[in-house]
Amino acid sequence: MPILLALALLLAPASAQELEPVALVVTLSDGQTLTGRGARLPDGSVRLWLADGAELLLPAAAVAALQPAARQPGAEESRWGPDPNRSRYLYSPTAFPMGQGNGYVAQRALVLTTAAVGAFDFLDAEVGLVLPTLFTGTPVASAGLKASAPVADQVHLGAGAQALLIPVDELVAAGFAFGLVTVGEPDRHASLAGGAAMEFNTGELVAGVATLGGNWRLGPRTALLTENWFAWFAQGDGPWGVPFFAVPSGGVRLFGPNFAVDLALVPVITGDREVPVMPLPWVSFAWNWSLRKE
Repeated sequence: MPILLALALLLAPASAQELEPVALVVTLSDGQTLTGRGARLPDGSVRLWLADGAELLLPAAAVAALQPAARQPGAEESRWGPDPNRSRYLYSPTAFPMGQGNGYVAQRALVLTTAAVGAFDFLDAEVGLVLPTLFTGTPVASAGLKASAPVADQVHLGAGAQALLIPVDELVAAGFAFGLVTVGEPDRHASLAGGAAMEFNTGELVAGVATLGGNWRLGPRTALLTENWFAWFAQGDGPWGVPFFAVPSGGVRLFGPNFAVDLALVPVITGDREVPVMPLPWVSFAWNWSLRKE
């Protein structure tokens, strides 16, 4: 059967292969429904890509009806189906929203455990816990919001904040406030974010921060990632002995409809003359879920 399916795809008319796939719900003659991206070919058959990347060629006799599928924000441009991880890089966000009713639970390295949800199609909310602090007398939590929306073809804008909540003598909140722009489609995009690291209680500025991230999807289950942080310290100097500090990173994301594994290297500037740079591994896991009904 796989050989016959491959031959059928290869022998399909060239004009049919060039048809632009759209989000579809396909009702089969036995009553089953399939949701994905596809197109009806001139002979009446339907080529369909499912969310997990599987590609089907459905004979005309097996197709009872076609109708447009409800789309998730930012998912319509992908030929392999939606990328449930499009709202984030290794840590920093993109300006793609998750969409109302979508969410994830993630373990970012061994440091931060987070849970996020699309409260609305334009607003994502996140809470988390800094895992190592569970073994201290002062557990540290995190909370964040991000609002984002498309403003032009392949251009999304967003803004938000993320805070670390530290219960000392009084609750201290410190973190980032940022604005960002993402250019591209969910499969291939780059994001530039800028803002301030500050203590929210007092409004004291700690540093100006910028991030530059990118995602290049190679196939239905694989993407390359890069995330690069730049900071200008308002008080004191960074590890280089100057106010400027940078942390680059790059890696690969392996994912399916309901999971993602990020494997990357993060070179950390140590400030040690003998070992100025130490490449540290970054391993993160995420479980994606959705309450949306197609």
